[in-house]
Amino acid sequence: MENQDIEYKSVWRDEYLQWICGFANARGGIIYIGISDNGKVVGVKNADRLLEDIPNKTVSVLGIVPYVQLHKDGEDTSYLEIGVEPQEFPISCKGLYYVRSGATNQLLKGVALDTFLLRKQGRTWDAAVAPRIAVEDLDRGAIVRFFAKAQREGRIPASDAAEDSRASLERLHLLLDGRPTNAAVLLFHPDPDAVYPGAIVKIGFFDGPEILYQDQVAGPIIEQPDRVLDLIYTKYLRAKISYDGIYRIEHYPFPRAAVREAVINAIVHKNYTSTSPIQIRVYDDRLRIGNACILPDGWTVDDLLGFHESEPHNPKIAHTFFLAGLVESWGRGVQKIFAACKFDGIEPPVYRMTGGSLQVEFAVPGERMVKPGTMEPSLQNDVPVMAENGATWRDLARLGATWRDLVEIWDGLSAREHSVLDYLASNGPSRTSDISTNLGIPLRTLQRTMKRLAGLSLIVPQGKANESRYALMLDSEAGGS
Repeated sequence: MENQDIEYKSVWRDEYLQWICGFANARGGIIYIGISDNGKVVGVKNADRLLEDIPNKTVSVLGIVPYVQLHKDGEDTSYLEIGVEPQEFPISCKGLYYVRSGATNQLLKGVALDTFLLRKQGRTWDAAVAPRIAVEDLDRGAIVRFFAKAQREGRIPASDAAEDSRASLERLHLLLDGRPTNAAVLLFHPDPDAVYPGAIVKIGFFDGPEILYQDQVAGPIIEQPDRVLDLIYTKYLRAKISYDGIYRIEHYPFPRAAVREAVINAIVHKNYTSTSPIQIRVYDDRLRIGNACILPDGWTVDDLLGFHESEPHNPKIAHTFFLAGLVESWGRGVQKIFAACKFDGIEPPVYRMTGGSLQVEFAVPGERMVKPGTMEPSLQNDVPVMAENGATWRDLARLGATWRDLVEIWDGLSAREHSVLDYLASNGPSRTSDISTNLGIPLRTLQRTMKRLAGLSLIVPQGKANESRYALMLDSEAGGS
């Protein structure tokens, strides 16, 4: 069966020199002549002549020597085996460069060709000098924050902290001939997207093909992951709510550790010569992270998912993220994502290459699906009309609804507002001063919170003005205290 190391051809054609070139530029391989695509031996004519022609043409066109062997399958059927060793230097076929990728032979052009040639010279794009950028253009504050974080992680000694940006970048090996590298600009420029369009993360919430709302995270890429994660988990993902006694438990559809790792991987390994930003699409039933990506030579998605050595596309960027404690240096990113999903009890994400983009898709388990404006499953069959559509508190209470069911009707309640509701559920009608003292919320802040909750008809004042207490609206409507 054909794979990234084996190619079958029924007959020899000189154009197959391109396949030899592709194998030589990847990790080597074998081409069989006289075997069909399904692996059946069909034989090859003029085998003796090809034993001479193929090596001679390969040397003449490619400048390398393959080994060519003749095999017999019975008395009258022969086939050839062409073995190709990986080459240290780039090999061209009539001025064009090919590389084996999976079971295909790819012609390299543009960015892919530049990246390939740099790799063959032992260089990477992120280590090259950035155009028209000086050290003074970088964000000193971002550099200082990075060193503080790296020192907390124990990956940079305190003695490495420098008083100026140039010395700091030199210690990180992010300067070349005294000038910032591409990695330095992406990591620490206040607006790297102005230098390399696409150095941002776009997040959008979709209903089918329609986008409902979106955000964009820019700035130094070393600081993008935390901001992206905060947005995803505060604005885009809905947690399934349950309670342990009076304690509210939020269970998000995906473990934060897995999504965090996937976001960091996308930022670290992005092909920043592409102008396409990292895109995170959130739906009710899934989350998809896509980034322009160039896999290591000869790799497929299967190689990425299996155990492998760390071979980052942007090694300078990856090392800086490692120093900040954001990644490891062992090529275990995907395994960490799978482990976090398994521990959380959900299926791991699906990986696929679409064109030049790596797509990572998480699916929401059915039991964690939360639709905006819906009640808890236990009440869905009993409550035909939501409160905002005309049902009164008493109507819903008669059906067995609790205040916990009802607060889910409102989208966007803050943690402070939930803590106030929790307090009133446990302690009954309470004075504002008591709530302020017990929850540690400044009185003026709490007064604004109580006003908002009253405006949402979640709480109601009781008693005289100088003895006013607040109670849950449901308790009041249902005849509670």
